[in-house]
Amino acid sequence: MSVNIQIATKSDEVPSLEDIRRWAEHALCLRAEEMAMTVRVVGIEEGTELNERWRESTGPTNVLAFCIDDLEIFPPLLGDVIICAPVVNMEARRDGKIANAHWAHLIIHGTLHLLGYNHVDPIDAEKWSSSSESYCAICVTLIHIYEPKIPKIETVEIAF
Repeated sequence: MSVNIQIATKSDEVPSLEDIRRWAEHALCLRAEEMAMTVRVVGIEEGTELNERWRESTGPTNVLAFCIDDLEIFPPLLGDVIICAPVVNMEARRDGKIANAHWAHLIIHGTLHLLGYNHVDPIDAEKWSSSSESYCAICVTLIHIYEPKIPKIETVEIAF
């Protein structure tokens, strides 16, 4: 698994590069084949620009996922997950969440989008919310936030 991380914000409330990579890799472990992706952490200005341009929504959002299809390279490049640091941190404070747990959830959420999960269509949303894979990825990652000495799971096999 290859996770490229870009920090494009001056915010000092950004998790470590190691944590960001670990969280994305936990979701990527749901697939056995080698894959690559980028996690880009941005500020309000870039977050707003991307959200307004690509989702036609006003203002920034917490996470965006941009899938790349039909690119013949190895390892396959899944796409980019964009995290808006000020929005994520504001949500964590507002909702009384542990900041790193919220970051982990959103990075996994965006990575699952790159893996093909969708929650916009009602049928897909039901699959998303009941998916053993998404639940497993979030649980495994949250365990590693609090118990980082537990060995990393290299692959996860789930029967549906």
